[in-house]
Amino acid sequence: MTEADVYYKYKNKVYGLALTLVKNDFDAKDITSDVFEKYLKFVKAKNTFKNAEHMERWFVTVTRNTVTDFFRARKNKMENEIEDDINDLEVIPEDYDDKNDFVHNLERRLSHEEVMEKLSPRYREVLIYFFDFGYSIKEISIIMNESESNIKTLLFRAKKKYKEIVESGGENDD
Repeated sequence: MTEADVYYKYKNKVYGLALTLVKNDFDAKDITSDVFEKYLKFVKAKNTFKNAEHMERWFVTVTRNTVTDFFRARKNKMENEIEDDINDLEVIPEDYDDKNDFVHNLERRLSHEEVMEKLSPRYREVLIYFFDFGYSIKEISIIMNESESNIKTLLFRAKKKYKEIVESGGENDD
């Protein structure tokens, strides 16, 4: 069986499993690609399968492990971003007497989802591609079919608008 035959035989199974686990078309396609890259490395190292059942189990196992690695990488990225955000927070002075104002400011802070809902669809899209998916400016420009300079400008404006909404607590935003 050639490598192309193997690809056509297992691509739908690998993609379907990845899609079921990550529930996102883009990520499932990336994972499928990673699995077949691992398959090519496996074959190139002159490894063989005992039979068709062994090959199918191998694809299922490698797909599940690749999805696990995907979520682990995403979790680490999110933890690092949260840690960076915490480090960016202003420190409350020790002599801060008006705790009611502080509590009020905390209460009116919006969740990430609420802020994203207040953004225009284009701003939301570029922020999701950049922060959630970790795509580069170049990759986003290809996906959105726009120049890299337009994407940079769009990303800058989206971040600025996001910050404005957070700072205003969602009040008086357009």
